[in-house]
Amino acid sequence: MVSQLQSRPRSRQGTTWEEGRRLRAWVLHRQGWTNIDIAKALGVSRAAVGQWVRGAESGGKAALQAKLRPGPTSLLSDSQVKQLPELLAQGPEAFGFVGAFWTGARIARVIADEFGIAYSPRHVRRLLHSLDWSYHKPLVRASQRDEAAIERWLHETWPTLRKRAENEARTIIFLDESAFYMGPMVTKTWAPVGEVIELEGPLSRDHLSVIGGLTWDGSLYMQAQPTSLGSAGVIRFLRHLLQHIPGRILLLWDGARIHTSDEMREFLALDTVERLVHEHFPAYAPELDPQEYVWRQLKHVDLRNLTSYSLDELWVRMRAATKRLRSRVGLLKNLIEHAGLK
Repeated sequence: MVSQLQSRPRSRQGTTWEEGRRLRAWVLHRQGWTNIDIAKALGVSRAAVGQWVRGAESGGKAALQAKLRPGPTSLLSDSQVKQLPELLAQGPEAFGFVGAFWTGARIARVIADEFGIAYSPRHVRRLLHSLDWSYHKPLVRASQRDEAAIERWLHETWPTLRKRAENEARTIIFLDESAFYMGPMVTKTWAPVGEVIELEGPLSRDHLSVIGGLTWDGSLYMQAQPTSLGSAGVIRFLRHLLQHIPGRILLLWDGARIHTSDEMREFLALDTVERLVHEHFPAYAPELDPQEYVWRQLKHVDLRNLTSYSLDELWVRMRAATKRLRSRVGLLKNLIEHAGLK
């Protein structure tokens, strides 16, 4: 099996600060500066300046330039490098691995089996970076998803719903529920190398059940309670919307049980004039609901790394974050666009 690397000269990538210092010393020398003055000006020893000057006098400016070290090059041919992403796109399980994830060692094994060239995992990472690959967390999606139905909804049903709302002068509102816990929603932070950042917080499952709605024009409505919402909590929120949103409403939500229960159907049946009409998103497609991105904004941006020691404290912080978010209408509209609803 062929080894994975051979040496070749690297192309120059610009002047390093050390090289720049040597070149500056040579310029000052040619301007008549003494070696002592040059050493003081550049913060180096007189001997170093003397060595640089002698080198430049004998070898010219090139003697002061950084020496290029040989860099590694892949023994894979251009066609093999181009073929590698196509192979990896088949997925790890196509090559006998268990679990849908690639590691450096697994990819090295594929390269060895397919091309007969041995790569170390470290050099695999370098190769993948050159192919614009990165190491990131996969998005988990339900196996029950009907991708064709989701595409039809997005490109056929949604335009029809939006046109209906326009013709009937209805306010479109996207609704969803979530839970906010007292412990911190941990995100990365800068810190000295080797220092472990600790976030203290209560180990508790106590949380606020929150329901929210985002309108097409960027208005945000929210309610929270320390107990499960259930259909009763959703109905209470719908009454709130009917009270604060004038005119007719087109509500979009998922097919959760609290949205389809007998209690909910009885409530919706009371609306004999169809002031509030509702439609469901496709099953297992939360990415289509802009309110999902409101939750992400609140949890992962506005409330990141914050710990609350009581539900009251959590409520105060969440309410303040929601108030700030309401004022950012442009961002809220961008969340709708991010969901693919145009």
